[in-house]
Amino acid sequence: MRDVYSGGIDAPVPPTAQEPSPAIDEDVEDVSISPTGIMFGEHDICIYVNDDEVNNPAFFHSIFPELSGYENDGRWCGDLDILPPTPVLELTSDPEKVRRNNTTNIEWTVGAGYLLNCGLTGPGGVDQVFDTVIGGSGAIGNVDTGELSGTGVFTLTCTEPMTDTVFQHEIEVEMVPGGTEV
Repeated sequence: MRDVYSGGIDAPVPPTAQEPSPAIDEDVEDVSISPTGIMFGEHDICIYVNDDEVNNPAFFHSIFPELSGYENDGRWCGDLDILPPTPVLELTSDPEKVRRNNTTNIEWTVGAGYLLNCGLTGPGGVDQVFDTVIGGSGAIGNVDTGELSGTGVFTLTCTEPMTDTVFQHEIEVEMVPGGTEV
């Protein structure tokens, strides 16, 4: 499936006779286009300026005669990769340090207004899978671990499904030496 964005720019005002077009007197280095509604992923993009196949060449070449015969006749095509912005990924544990064979509660926050497929894994049987909601504010949740036998790392991994972009965040829950409480 090919995505097509058709945007427009107001028709140029013809220069007076014998006067060159203003755009030809200087090189254009940057062009900014801000279309909306384009999904993340890889896209082919083509920009047509005074193109014989798209516009009426007699009209545009009468306004900008110096564009006639230019290489590519005012056409540029290339690849455009739109990657998702980095979401907010947070992990906390309560308590942050545990004794051998104790448990902790791992809480996650994923801040994204687009779909992410996420998973939380770690020791003590932690294996949670969840998704964020498109247009939502993200996802918040928590899980109690099973008994921990040593220092452990919990990993939150989220993947944006259109581009397979992976975001990851880790937290370490430290095991403290045991002792006799009085």
